[in-house]
Amino acid sequence: MSDALNYPEPLAHSWHRRAREDSRSPDLGLVLVIAASPVNRVVVGRIVECAGLKAIRETPQKAERALLEWRPGTVILDCGADNSECDCFAPAFEQFRLGQGGALPFLILLSTAGVPSGGTLLAGFADATVSKPITIDGLQPVLVQLVESARR
Repeated sequence: MSDALNYPEPLAHSWHRRAREDSRSPDLGLVLVIAASPVNRVVVGRIVECAGLKAIRETPQKAERALLEWRPGTVILDCGADNSECDCFAPAFEQFRLGQGGALPFLILLSTAGVPSGGTLLAGFADATVSKPITIDGLQPVLVQLVESARR
């Protein structure tokens, strides 16, 4: 009968418990890619993987859970056409970063050219802003530079 009490917690609830109890620092090898567009999630994710890092792709609505569960070292946020698509994620990111001491995870904003990145609630937390269209030559060097600076 005591064996029945030792079953693991259901997976659906384990992420919240793990995030609460887990005090480890963010993993610089993980990058959370947040975009409303599935195409942009795939394109940015492939650029991340070409840099030798693991990409976790999520929608803005599921991003908070992924941030707490995976604890990535970098977040790449596609702000959408008007630079405000991911504002729902802003409070969760701000709270998580401040809980980590204010430096990690890094935040890279993907901003529409000609639209000021100040339109997003996370502009003050951005470590870098990359203008769209998204290309490997534009994003990968910025990503690699941030990760390498943290590893030194």
